[in-house]
Amino acid sequence: GICVRIGLLVFAAISCTYSLWAGEESLARIHSGDYFRLYTSNNITLRGKVAEYYGDNFNTGTLLMEAKKDKSLYGVNLIVYTQDYPELSPVQRVDVLEMTYGQLLDIYRNEAFTTVVYASGQLIAAGNFGGELLQSSIHRVTDNAEFDLPYSEDRHMTAGVALRGDSHIDINQYQYAFVYAKGAVNIDGSGFAQLDIGTVRHYRQAEFKILLGIKYISPLRQDLVEAVTVERVPKYAIVELGVELGSDIVLRVGTKVLGDNPYGNQAENPDLPGEQKVNDPFSYLNLIYRF
Repeated sequence: GICVRIGLLVFAAISCTYSLWAGEESLARIHSGDYFRLYTSNNITLRGKVAEYYGDNFNTGTLLMEAKKDKSLYGVNLIVYTQDYPELSPVQRVDVLEMTYGQLLDIYRNEAFTTVVYASGQLIAAGNFGGELLQSSIHRVTDNAEFDLPYSEDRHMTAGVALRGDSHIDINQYQYAFVYAKGAVNIDGSGFAQLDIGTVRHYRQAEFKILLGIKYISPLRQDLVEAVTVERVPKYAIVELGVELGSDIVLRVGTKVLGDNPYGNQAENPDLPGEQKVNDPFSYLNLIYRF
């Protein structure tokens, strides 16, 4: 079953010391440097394929811009939700815009172990923020059908706080293990808690990583977001390949290989048996510039 396969991946991650990141830029690994990163995710495979039954629906993608400067962390994240199947009400779309500001609380460090802790505040709004253009652009590139959907009339705003801790343990000069924990709670009762574990292995300008994670989601109190966040406790395994493009730029590409979509999508194909019913891909691209 899925638990056995994830267990085997955990064993492989520990024994082979490959890596685990969920598209995050590790604050523990680069706490002494500043960076800007552009991150985008989609429930499309790296080959441009969507879920076989419900297509590119529910949480269809994200676009994040994040910057770390000294002890401060700034972020703007656009999350796109769509639902165009008549049997699943409502048929509409909505964008969620998250704006965050974080501050370093503390650094714990010795020769082989580093942990950094950040606290942040966030403002969240649901409405029309250009997500249709983002989704349509990706669909044209991947040769998938475009969606012409009305925007939800349920415009929603909230605010909250978040806490994030990144830990790294150096194994040798080529590899390290890490644990990432983070959570958030908002005024409207929404929020999440997430735990990711893994290791990373470097080889010259390349790195290979594996991520094993579990997440609890209390969705934003917006009609469409609540309706399409079906799996509230997603469990997932993600692999990632990173390449250094010079001394300051890193490109990372990752994809889900087992489990659920990390954003809580649960697209099911009724024509498939058992565990194969869930067929919701997830992949991302992460571009980091360090300065």
